Amino acid sequence: MEGEIAQTGPVNRVLSYPGNICVAEFLGVSNIWPGRISGGEPGRYTVTPAADKGTVLEVCTGWDGGYSRDRDVSVCIRPEYLTVTTDKDKHVPGTNRLEGIILEVYPYGYSYRLKIEAGIGRDLKLVALVPAAHFLKPPKPGEAAGVYIPPEKIHMIQD
Repeated sequence: MEGEIAQTGPVNRVLSYPGNICVAEFLGVSNIWPGRISGGEPGRYTVTPAADKGTVLEVCTGWDGGYSRDRDVSVCIRPEYLTVTTDKDKHVPGTNRLEGIILEVYPYGYSYRLKIEAGIGRDLKLVALVPAAHFLKPPKPGEAAGVYIPPEKIHMIQD
């Protein structure tokens, strides 16, 4: 059996900031899309996902990272970092708040694993892992959902 070490470091750092797409997928990052840095400044950027040109996400890296405008990146978000609500009163527009439709619901212990289409054109495919206690009633396919992605939980991998 042969292999190579792709990344080392403290567990939380490797889980939250994988060094490449192979590491991200191996560690369970199921939301990975191609995107482009469309603006910002060191430590705080705006990224446009390639799949949904109308959606712009704010990314707060907290450090420079060597990113520059008009650079292609892979956008990575762990499923447990997404906040999802089906309560229409809590669908509030704003930074990194997307409207979507739940496509699939999988009970996952004390959580639900949700597949969601979101974004301006509903072209972003998201997977969220949300505690069951977060919902007043179980979510259903076809139900509208509000999705919040914390800017500091989005990781970019330079392509």
